[in-house]
Amino acid sequence: MDEIKNTIAGDSTSEPVTGEAHPEKKKSKRKKTLLWGCLGCAGVSLLLIACLIGVLVWVFSSIFSEKPFPLVTRTPDSDALASATAKFQTALTGGGNGDVEALAAMLNGQQPNASAATGGEKEVTIDTRETNALIDSSLAYLHGQDLSGNDSEMKLLGMKLQIADAIFENGVFKVKASLKGADLGFGAWINADAEFIPGIKDRHFVLKMRKLKVGSMDFPPDSFKETVDKELLKFESTDDGKQILDLVSSVEVKEDGVTMKYDPGKLIMFILQKLSVLGGGDILGQ
Repeated sequence: MDEIKNTIAGDSTSEPVTGEAHPEKKKSKRKKTLLWGCLGCAGVSLLLIACLIGVLVWVFSSIFSEKPFPLVTRTPDSDALASATAKFQTALTGGGNGDVEALAAMLNGQQPNASAATGGEKEVTIDTRETNALIDSSLAYLHGQDLSGNDSEMKLLGMKLQIADAIFENGVFKVKASLKGADLGFGAWINADAEFIPGIKDRHFVLKMRKLKVGSMDFPPDSFKETVDKELLKFESTDDGKQILDLVSSVEVKEDGVTMKYDPGKLIMFILQKLSVLGGGDILGQ
């Protein structure tokens, strides 16, 4: 009996069997779980970073190009150009010779008389052919400047702007333009293909986008509306912007042409100021 008691007593001093792991083993298991968790998080993070880099490379390579759009220069339709010029001349003179004489006087370095500045607003409507003739004539001049190395100095968003092609069709202006920025290894040029309807309303510039493609990526037309509106407001505060809004009260684009209301006398002054800057002379004697 005593032996049995001693055996029982001895067994009571041994560690109870509870079915739980040893504390050291539990600690080791927690470390392994934590380690694998950290490795998993690191793997997911690296995967996300790799995906982000891949997306950025795809975006930049889709947007940036090594070369700008090729310049497209068309010979203006001479009949349409003459017709558009005649319309502006008729609006300018009002059927008389007062403003033409004032223009001749200014070109000769004389001060303009009052008729050139107080002739009142005139309205001119040019059709699709005439609009395209004026566009082609302007592009021929701009492209001639670029090809001759005489930079046209046109800028947008702080980058050099080069208009490669433009056409007016079914009430929409379709323009291909290139912006030159910093070369990030994907090319320095951003080529944009846009369709829009511009105008002037209540002495403010307006622009409605119809299509926008940058590089090989298509964007919803209103993607850059906030940026465009900001740039238009910025231009309105420049000297050129103020002068244009002062001499042109409205521009309305229709499906078959463009109608504008402007002050002929102020337009003469604006043109002569530009000629004075380009020629380096003092045409207005100011």
